[in-house]
Amino acid sequence: ISCLRPWYALAFYENEARTCCWARQPIGKLADFSSWQEIWNHPKLQEARDAMREGRQAEICGDDCPFLRKENNFHGAWERYPAWLTARGQAEGWLPDLGPGQAEGWREEVARLLPDKFRQEQENMAGILRAAADGESVLDTRPAALDLHLSYRCNLHCVMCGKSDRDYRLHPPARQWAEELLENLYQLCFSEGEPFYAPEMLEYLEHLRSLGPAQPRLSLVTNGLLATPEKLQGLRLGTVVFSVDGATRETYRRIRGVDGLEQVLCNLQAVQRSRGWWRRPAILFQMVVMTSNFREIPRMILLARRLGVGLRLLPVQFPPDHEEFVFNKPERCGEMEKVLAEARQETASPITRAGLDLIARMLR
Repeated sequence: ISCLRPWYALAFYENEARTCCWARQPIGKLADFSSWQEIWNHPKLQEARDAMREGRQAEICGDDCPFLRKENNFHGAWERYPAWLTARGQAEGWLPDLGPGQAEGWREEVARLLPDKFRQEQENMAGILRAAADGESVLDTRPAALDLHLSYRCNLHCVMCGKSDRDYRLHPPARQWAEELLENLYQLCFSEGEPFYAPEMLEYLEHLRSLGPAQPRLSLVTNGLLATPEKLQGLRLGTVVFSVDGATRETYRRIRGVDGLEQVLCNLQAVQRSRGWWRRPAILFQMVVMTSNFREIPRMILLARRLGVGLRLLPVQFPPDHEEFVFNKPERCGEMEKVLAEARQETASPITRAGLDLIARMLR
């Protein structure tokens, strides 16, 4: 199976239902559905599951999807799940240290402290893997991961984003569907808007805090200017992605419109210092590659290495005639190829190399 997402994930983007951000077409408009169950076993998702089982690309899948081109890490995530939950509980004080020779008792101890959440989540995850292994296309399980777009509001106005002033609201019933799915979610992801600025997202983060240990693992994408350890407190964070599109103050200011790189790096290091011994949340840089910054890819790799964080590279999403769209200008493409070759010499990181490969394919 080349990708497991059709068996375990849903995304509510732009008031559309999708499998993920790489899908080239939606499952459908949220307003056309009456429940999340109707989406979960929609014919388009059934076809995607059949395609993954047969080793072909599904109709809804994008051509450059890294899940199809690279090994999906969900298998590894499932194998690490018991150790992750044990470390989480001990770090936060609701699961005692079982001590040497007592690790076998972790399931019983977690189940005792979180009987409903743990049992439902574990049974759902096991059912998902069983259904994928058996090649089932109609599921009686529930999504284990949900990507949720609540708002596009942001405290910045970056050159590659025209969304920050949009008056976007998630389709109201979809908010209720997300609430219904929370009890079984392994992961919840916010990837649009600034989570520490948009009122809708601040409200939802407070709601997650109120769930205590029963909240799902949360992944956030932030511009980092407001992401202090205090803002992260009480959230069950798996990953925090700092979106930093320049390795120098000048480039950062040109793209982001403010002189904020030093503040972002200061906040990132403060979050690093606040982490427990189990080093969660994981921290990544994200760089949207465009005309203004592609020459700084090697410097960004070195900066990420110095700070001890990962680096994810994404190609800019612009119309071909936009000045920041670098992939249709022959003279810049030639320079980009040299930059990519230099960058490959600087990194062995699988996630960074996957981004370099994606950008190289777009040049061709």
